[in-house]
Amino acid sequence: MPRSVPGTAPVLQPSFAELAFPVGSRFALRFDDDPAERSLMLQLAGWHEPESVLASGAPRIALPPFAREGAMARARLREGSLVCTFATRVLSVRTLPHPLVQLAYPGTLNLSRVRDAMRVRTGIPALALVDGLEERLPCTIRDLSAKGLRVVAPGRLGENGTKVDLRFELEVDEATTLPVALGGHVRHATPATVNGHSAGWVHGVVVSAAPLASIEAIERYLRARRTGGQG
Repeated sequence: MPRSVPGTAPVLQPSFAELAFPVGSRFALRFDDDPAERSLMLQLAGWHEPESVLASGAPRIALPPFAREGAMARARLREGSLVCTFATRVLSVRTLPHPLVQLAYPGTLNLSRVRDAMRVRTGIPALALVDGLEERLPCTIRDLSAKGLRVVAPGRLGENGTKVDLRFELEVDEATTLPVALGGHVRHATPATVNGHSAGWVHGVVVSAAPLASIEAIERYLRARRTGGQG
């Protein structure tokens, strides 16, 4: 609905179609029934105004049990500095040949502007749980962004595509340390050397799922580092 301010003309909010997010835009979906508030990372596949919005995932992504017809969810898209969030309902779910979620077309959008994503160098100790293993492995996060990480470990965490669950803490200011939990997959892994000697393995990890609180903690940490705060 148009929003108006006394003494001014009505401020018309653009529709989702008018925002014209590119197909393939990063699309985070959080289901209201998920107590862990994990975000399922998908891609915008298109929309049919005014009926639905479509989001798809890679074939290797397993949809959570919360992704079912009738489930309520919250979506988040970002293109450059523009962030769009909206409440929605799952209309249908398809798993083959790749995951595809059909969502109710949003009537109300929440729009905001943020600074462009940044990556910072770090030396954060972390624990990694690799798909198929029971023991968490110590590792170090050498750089960090909201979309991915560079992780150094004594041994190789897995082949390309291996699922990795990371746990670590971020010191966002002198009085606040926040826990972070991220789900992702190994995009690439290469041997590391220092002065010609083996120094473990360097992994590029792409974030594919995370609780909303963890995403917000990373963004807060990055903002603090950008402005010269303690990280």
